Amino acid sequence: MKTKSLYIYLGAVVIILAAILIYNSASDKPAEVSTETPGNNMPNDDVHKGLSDDVPNKSNVRGDFMERYTELKNKYAENPKDTTVAKEYAIMLSQAHRKGQAIEIYENILSMDASRADVILMLGYEYFETNDLVKAEEMTRKVLSIKKDNSQAQFNLGAILMAKGKPDEAKKIWKEIIKKYPGSEAATVAKKALDKMLEKTQTNL
Repeated sequence: MKTKSLYIYLGAVVIILAAILIYNSASDKPAEVSTETPGNNMPNDDVHKGLSDDVPNKSNVRGDFMERYTELKNKYAENPKDTTVAKEYAIMLSQAHRKGQAIEIYENILSMDASRADVILMLGYEYFETNDLVKAEEMTRKVLSIKKDNSQAQFNLGAILMAKGKPDEAKKIWKEIIKKYPGSEAATVAKKALDKMLEKTQTNL
């Protein structure tokens, strides 16, 4: 299943960039750099067209999305301990802007296995999207305590710090990513973030 990238696109720069990307451990493809404030703004695409805060239904989501959503919902209800199903269902809930429910499922997975860095990363993304930067940073640093070389979490930490008004700390992290992981997706996205910061700074001169 195609999912949005969990680099903080994870969506951070309320102050300068509002949410650059978190990139989703369920997908290796980074999301576009965003200049929107993190939150529940819905994209105008085929999946989300017409979608409101209501529960997804046949009138407001694309057919194949709704079919898979319903399938996962039923499977999760039958066996909430199936973490593979639970994680995919949480991803779809997030895409449908049911972030509170997604957070509950991720936390349930972690109650069974607290070492799941992939789930902790995604939980950090959800907290970021709901503007809980304290929890987002806590989860992201927890990922790094488990996997210190996780470049996704490193990038996201920079985005979170940027959103918290700490651009110098964010720049330091992103520059280190470029130096440490040359040619990687993380380095590419970090460079885009730094370029955006420079562009914004020059615009404000």
